[in-house]
Amino acid sequence: MMLRATNHAVLIILALAATAAAQPAAVSRRSGAVDETDVWRTVSNFKGWPVSKLIVTGLDEGTEKRLKQGLYMTKDGVLYRSRLSEDIDRILLFMAKRGYPYAKVAPSVEPDTEKKEIRLTLDIDKGPPVIVRSYSVENVPDQYLAQIDNMLRLKEGAVFEDDRLKSDIESIVKELKTDGRAHAEATAAFVWLDTTDVEIRIDALPGPICYFREVTVQGVSSDLIALAYTLVDIKRGERYQPRAEREAKDYLSRTGLFRQIRITTEPSADDSLDVLVDLQEGKPRSFETAFGYWSDNRFTGRVRWQHRNLFRRGRGTSFEIVLNVYRQWGEWTTWWPALFGLKRSTGTFRAGIKNEFELNYDLFAPTVGVTYVYNFTRRLSGTVTAALSKASYDIKTDEEGYFQDPDGPIG
Repeated sequence: MMLRATNHAVLIILALAATAAAQPAAVSRRSGAVDETDVWRTVSNFKGWPVSKLIVTGLDEGTEKRLKQGLYMTKDGVLYRSRLSEDIDRILLFMAKRGYPYAKVAPSVEPDTEKKEIRLTLDIDKGPPVIVRSYSVENVPDQYLAQIDNMLRLKEGAVFEDDRLKSDIESIVKELKTDGRAHAEATAAFVWLDTTDVEIRIDALPGPICYFREVTVQGVSSDLIALAYTLVDIKRGERYQPRAEREAKDYLSRTGLFRQIRITTEPSADDSLDVLVDLQEGKPRSFETAFGYWSDNRFTGRVRWQHRNLFRRGRGTSFEIVLNVYRQWGEWTTWWPALFGLKRSTGTFRAGIKNEFELNYDLFAPTVGVTYVYNFTRRLSGTVTAALSKASYDIKTDEEGYFQDPDGPIG
């Protein structure tokens, strides 16, 4: 028997279930080795009793732990026929996805009549596994073969695992798309040698190498459209790369200017793609207040106002003031995204004043500074900062060994 499936796990499980159903030794989908009526008859005397503990046998510790995470009876379960049946269904599906479609589940209970609760045991007989006797990838251009062979997780002679097959298909498609093949696809074909042996072939459809053509930005004002084009930074004639869309969305998101960002590609020819950037502006202004009590500073208040596009093209500004008994601090900040026309760079200017009133000194310190941030990748950035602070101290102690009154302001 030969079945074809996509990379969706459900279809693969259906292939396994169809094979199992055709065999005399196959188990019931809902109750494993025994009839559902018999299963419920075993435990019906304890209907509605809380399950104090769920015990699963027949699996290794790691597999058992993963299985229990998806069962109703694991946490605060109550014994009902429908719930028990659903949990058995989940176990059979769980086992089939891991290459054991003939698994059987036998429940049993240990009642505690005083507490009116039970210990529920689900004994799993895994049954014979499905073994991958042959595993191949077809129709992949030669230059990808070595790389793809190294990334495959499912191997010949191993027990079939749906998650590994799905991961292999996704990895193959990702490798092809990373090389510019935007329409790459892959499907899995199964050939059953008998009830427990299967041959799997992954058929790749690489498609042509594609190039970006037109980029269209819509949905926002003209000054932000210009900024969006700079941040998207996809040029006509560039080879298709999946990361181009991810980076564009990331850099647009970092500005905080847009409440919705949708980037889609549409084929304009067999080997070219048009890019549509659909944006919706968010509210540029925000106002924040905070008030609290701290053991060292006592009552503290904070106020911050921000406008993300006051000077247009994403150039925003903010004012922040923090006040308490011992410290007063205020700062004005303005920033310029895509400084020098580079999507990876942001420039910031700050000016602030700080007052401190301590037991032995008072401090007054105006400060100005500039910061330049360059993002080498989405996760790695470099920052250069230059700041000038001119501090003035008023010394209020004559205690020897404290510190000398500085001669004029300290720079």
